[in-house]
Formats: sequence, structure tokens, C-alpha cells
Amino acid sequence: MAPLKLLEKDVNTVTLQWGAGLTGQQQGPSHVEVRCRRYGETWMNVDPRSNQLVPLGTGSVCKGSTGTIIVGGLEENADYEFTCCERGSNGGTGPYSDPLAIKTSSKPNQVSKIHVSEITDDAALITWENPNGLFDLMLKLRKKTVNDEGDWLNIDSKTCQAVQNGQGKAPSADTRKQSITELDPNTEYELISRGGNDVGWGPSTEPITFTTQLRSVGKAIKLTCDSTNRTNATLSWEQPNQEAFCVAIRGRKKDQEWMTFDRSKNRLLPSSESSIPTSQTTATIKRLEEGTIYEFSGRVLYREGWSQWADSITVTTLIGMQPVTIGKITCCTAHFEWEVPDVAVNIAIRCRKVGSDKWQHVNTRTNTLVPLGEGIAPRASDHAIVLRGLEEKTKYETAACARTASGWGSYSQKTIFETPPANCEVLKCLEATASSVTLKLNVPSFKDGRDKVSIRCKKEGDNPWMDVDASKGKLVTRGNGTALSEGIVYVEGLEEGATYEMETSRDAKGVPSTPLSILLGKPYVYREPPATSCACFRRCRAALISKLSEKPILLEHLNDLGDKCFCSGCHTDYAVYKRGTTDYILPLGWCRVGVKTHKPPALEQLAFKKWNPCYHGTSPDHLIDVLCCGQLLKPGSSTPKGGKLHVREGHIQKVFKRTNAHTGHREDFDPSQVFFSPSIRYCSYGRAYMTEFSFAGHKYRFALQVRIQPDTYTIGQETVGAMRKGDTIDPYVPNTAIEWYTGELHTHMITGVLVNERVDK
Repeated sequence: MAPLKLLEKDVNTVTLQWGAGLTGQQQGPSHVEVRCRRYGETWMNVDPRSNQLVPLGTGSVCKGSTGTIIVGGLEENADYEFTCCERGSNGGTGPYSDPLAIKTSSKPNQVSKIHVSEITDDAALITWENPNGLFDLMLKLRKKTVNDEGDWLNIDSKTCQAVQNGQGKAPSADTRKQSITELDPNTEYELISRGGNDVGWGPSTEPITFTTQLRSVGKAIKLTCDSTNRTNATLSWEQPNQEAFCVAIRGRKKDQEWMTFDRSKNRLLPSSESSIPTSQTTATIKRLEEGTIYEFSGRVLYREGWSQWADSITVTTLIGMQPVTIGKITCCTAHFEWEVPDVAVNIAIRCRKVGSDKWQHVNTRTNTLVPLGEGIAPRASDHAIVLRGLEEKTKYETAACARTASGWGSYSQKTIFETPPANCEVLKCLEATASSVTLKLNVPSFKDGRDKVSIRCKKEGDNPWMDVDASKGKLVTRGNGTALSEGIVYVEGLEEGATYEMETSRDAKGVPSTPLSILLGKPYVYREPPATSCACFRRCRAALISKLSEKPILLEHLNDLGDKCFCSGCHTDYAVYKRGTTDYILPLGWCRVGVKTHKPPALEQLAFKKWNPCYHGTSPDHLIDVLCCGQLLKPGSSTPKGGKLHVREGHIQKVFKRTNAHTGHREDFDPSQVFFSPSIRYCSYGRAYMTEFSFAGHKYRFALQVRIQPDTYTIGQETVGAMRKGDTIDPYVPNTAIEWYTGELHTHMITGVLVNERVDK
């Protein structure tokens, strides 16, 4: 049967036609049954006698090959489906037509957030927010009276004037603003509005009132800011004509309430009525807030009354800065950090040798010192810089200042630092075994950017120098080595018991590092755990020591201050604490062996206080690489042995689009990131992230306890298939928020190695 056709719809009724589209040669059915249902609910019959919905099997049918029917009693702004079929004289029915989807109309909502602004003595601007589905807006205005008896007038969108009720053109709701002119000065008005759509007009808003200004009786004064500092601003203006009696000045923090300048106290006060004689043309306003945007305006009193307030001027008080913080220092570089105030436009950093009377500016283009007034200053968005080209074993002092829209503030207190000798810590031996060495290279950056060197090595005696190939960890002929600036370098294949000399090639100053003399085969002694510790903890720590002994230098990185056992016999307290900005779900059933963070004390304290605790499951072999680097690596990174880290087999290998179950947003999910979890249970779920290590009749698993900086990672759902199985991995964190991931490598700090014991059966 042909589908129904919609002729008309209202708030809770629709008018339908059946048999629509039939030609004269076609004959429609003599009886038609019409059905209706709200989308997704049960079908009901349409009774043509009552024009209402009735249960299936009740009511009457529509007669005739074509016709119309009105369906009433529907809900406002709701989705419905309608269908029909032929009804035979014997009670049988034919196939139903394709459903016709109809959404009933709704009356417009009340207009929200009506606001009147830019009020003058004869005009004002009306703005509003437009609810969905609004076509027109009816604005009505009247003068406010004691008994509220005035007649409401329409606002004509074309003439921008008030006209008689029923006249004028209503503004379109989408314009969201309407000017009104020809108002009386110093008069209080009331304003209401109604929104309209294809159904009709919605409810009126509550009246809002506004008062037009006094009509201007003379010229207002125009203010100028002559000078400002951190707490004061000096304003000036031209002297008014002889008809003026006095002057008034008002001021405020931007977007706050106006206050009047009190001449006797030189301050802005909320209720002051102080005026300034016309003979005075300057005023210094004191006790302003540092680094704050203010607005000031003035007016003049004439015989006829006060003039309007003049256009306001904007003044930003100057700001001071906190002292510069010095980070890493080498023989010729220093890492500067500073805090930037919100209203700062530019930053200036100056530096000089202690005892010198000649300051120099830091040039951000070359990261070097240049004469005052030259170079490019740091931007307000910059927070750090590495200053190059310093002299070794020299004391320097530095200070910073910020510029607002009003000018430069004062310099901060000086920060003093000293550069070390040129060859300090450029090349350091971390470990020497029977046939290998592990070196730490840290070459300072220089003015001309030549900050990469190669490492050369020779056996003691009349033996030739050879270069180190860091990618292969072997000695190669001269000229074939690897140029590096920093990192851990592993060299193997050396002669057991021999003494080797190692140094870097000539650096940017033309001087090689101090040669190292390294004797191979020296045994390494490490500390045993105290006998009073938990037996489970001693076994777990022994298993970790056994694995780390493959690279004994790593035993120096252990920190017994971080040791703690969370086995059932040692920990009987709460399972969840509050740390950082999230919950700290304890690793119950695991033992933690503390490690040194190798972070500056201030950063370490901040991380333990503010950063969020989490975990990272790992394999025994990958644990060695992580501890050598001091941080977690993402796929594609180079390992200390020169290899490449890959996504583990069985894991997601390529970027794909998905819906983040935590945020509800679509995202490109990249597996080449660093992954964490607030739950140790997720890290040890199945065999997705851990492999076992056998030691002394037991099996052990390893994980890393980490602190990660808030707002540097994304939260998402599990990717191990637990939701498909109906598993709840951890009762303290939902499966939709159990995986954290980030592409940043320097926003986390490893605080311990977690070991879990599993007894062999």
C-alpha cells in the first residue's frame, strides 16, 4: 500500500492522508487501518472517531480509497512512526506501508540572557541568546511607572524605534542583537521579550530595567597616563573651560565595579564623592595592585549638571618578577628558568660576571650574551633558555624583569651561579666488568653549536687509538666512530684484566676530555638486605639483585629508603590512599625495591607531592634497559645496547581510530607511546605486559612504580579484552579509565621496582 502523507503538524496533533498519489485508473482500498507508535515503543491503532490512539484491536477503521485523518493526543517535540494497511471485509489485512517518521512541533522556549548595554542618553543595545528553533523575537518596551500602568510598545527592527503594539517588524532571533534609539534621557525603562516559531509565540520573559544617561551638558575630559609603576599611576588631562566647576575621576579593575578617586587619600574608594578643582590637571592614584589592568575615565561638572563619562583608558601597572632559577650548569652553559606573570608582554634577562659593572642581555636567537639593547628578548610564552658561551670556573649573576602594556618593571633579585671546570664529568666510567665498560657521556653545548664528540680508546702502552662505535658497542678503526653529545655508551669485547685509556675527541674549545684510566675485571660488591626484613621481601630483592647482576653498575642505583613490602603479612592498612591529584591504589601482594631518581631535589620533592602514582609492567630484560636509561622508552627509541625498541608481539601494532570510552571522543590511538596504569592488577593481567623470571625455585614478575606529571597523559579504556569477557580488572578503577598513555618521555619519574613472587608448583 502507498505510504501515508503528512499534510500538517502541530504541537500535539498531525494531519495525515492515505491513498495519496493514486491516479484515476487506480483504485485504493475501501477500508484502511492506520497505526502509530512513539519511536521504539508498541504500535497502537488510530481511531478516526475520537482522533486518538487506542490499543491494537480496538477502535474503528478509515473508510474510502483516499482520505485524511487527524491524530491528536501526541506528546510535544516527540518522534513518532505512522503506517497503514488495507482492511478487508472479512477482517483480513494486507501488508503495511513503509513507516512515515514524524516529529511533533514544540512551542519555543523562553528567551534567555537578555542584556542591555551601551546605554547612552537616547539609545541602548539589546542582546540575547537564541534557543533552538526560534524564528522571530518580539521585543516590547515601556517607561517604568509606579503602578506599572504604561502601554507596552513594539521595537521595530528596521527603524530601531518603539512603535505602537501590532506595528513594526520583529527582529530575527538569529541576529542576537537589536539597537533601540529615540529614548528619553535619564529615564527608567522596562523590557520584555517573547520568542516565536512555526507553532506560535513562547512565554514572555520577566521585565528587566535600565536607565538612560543624563543628556550631555558639556565636553568631558580625556585622560592620559603619564607614568606608572608597580602600585601607582599618574593621570593628566587638559584644563576644562571656564564654565566648569570641578572634575571627577573614576577607576576600576577591568570588568569590575567602578570606584571614585578620592583626592584627599589619593585612592580609589567605592563610595567616595570627592571632586577635583579645575585648576588641577594631574592626579596620582596610589595603592593599586601590581601587574593588574585598570580602566580610568573622567567627567566635568557644569552649571547644567555633570557631563557624560569620557571613554575609558586602559592602564596596566608594572610587575616584578621572581628570581631566575638556575638548573643544569656546565663549563660554558647554564639552564635558566623563570615564572612569567599573566599580564607580561615581554621578558628581559640580563647577566654579568660577579664584580663587573657591565650588564649584558640574553639573546634568544643565539642563546648568548649581547650588549644591552641588542638581540631578541624572550617572549612572554618562554619560560626557560640554555645560555651558551660562558667561561669556565667563573661566577655570574643574573636577574629578570617583565614588561606590561605600560612599560618595563623592576629587575628581580640577583641569582648567583658558578660554572665548573671545562673537563668536569664530560666522560665518566659507570661500570667496568671483565671485558666491558659502561661510560656516561655529557658534552656541554658551545657557542658555535659543535657539541658532538667521539670517544676514543687504547690499551695502555704503545697501542694505537681506536674509536668507539656506540651503535654496536665495539672498538673500530679511527674515523669510524659515533659522534654523540650525551648518553650511556656500552663497550664490550675488551681484554680481561687489561688497563685502557679513554677520552673524547677535541671539543668545540679544542681540548679533549681528561683521559680515563680503567682497569677491567674489578669485582663489584653490593649491599645485602637487612636480616630483619620480611622473608618474602628478602626473596624478592634477591631475585632482583640476581637479574641486575648482569649489569652490576645498576646495583648502585638502588635506594633502601624506598624499600617497602606490601605482602599480606606486612600491609594490613587501607588499599587506596590519596596522592597527587588521583587515588593511589597500593600494589598489594608486591614488594617494592627503591631506586634513586637522579632528579634535582626540588623536582623530586614536587613529584612525590604533586605527581600521580602509577605502574608499568615490564619484562626482566627490558627492566635492564629502563634502569640504564633512567626513564621509560616508547617504541622506536634506541636502547643502551644500540637496538630499537618494538611493540611487543600480540599487541596493537598500528594507529587506528577509536572512541575513547573515558572521554566519549573519537581519537587516533597510537601504540607507539609510553603506557601506564593506576592499577598493578591491570599491569599483571594475563601475560599482556609481563613475563616471568625464575630464581631459586620460584617465579617472579617485575613492574615499575612511577610518578607522572598531571595533565601530560591521556586516560582511556583497557586494551587487553577484559570488557569483552565481562571481567572487572580492579574494583577501585573502572575498565574505561584504567590505561594511561603519553608520547612525552620526560614527564615521569621512576621511584621503585616492584617484584611479585609466584611459587613453582
